[in-house]
Amino acid sequence: MNPLDAKLSGCGPGVRARNAHLFGTAPAVGGKPIPVATQMPDKRLRQSSKPTMNKIESDYYQLLLRAWPKCEIKIQAMKLKLANGLTYCPDFIVFGYEKLVAIETKGAWIDGDSIPKLKMAAATWPKIEFRLVWREGNIWKEQIVLP
Repeated sequence: MNPLDAKLSGCGPGVRARNAHLFGTAPAVGGKPIPVATQMPDKRLRQSSKPTMNKIESDYYQLLLRAWPKCEIKIQAMKLKLANGLTYCPDFIVFGYEKLVAIETKGAWIDGDSIPKLKMAAATWPKIEFRLVWREGNIWKEQIVLP
């Protein structure tokens, strides 16, 4: 018995009726029978192995670790719901400060929807302090985004 048969053996009649193609009882389509799955696929889906931070975010993360050593800093740990299915994921979340702090880092190029999303997030989540951080040369600039 292959692994797929073992998994499907305990299925009830409703599951069998809705998934006839898995059990070999599917009707023919266009004169050809629907192929039946006989084994589990070998490949598994993998999560992306891309780095979560770019160069500017990595540099600022090192600065955050030195500036707030007693705070817990998480990288892209929250996805905040805004209006009509729109979401916003800040680059850093800082726990253990006076209040929850969400930090967005930007380089020289700022895309079209990032700043409006940041402003909307600040208005939607007033208990979170949102900060916009960018680097000009070797100097980090910071702006608190008001709700």
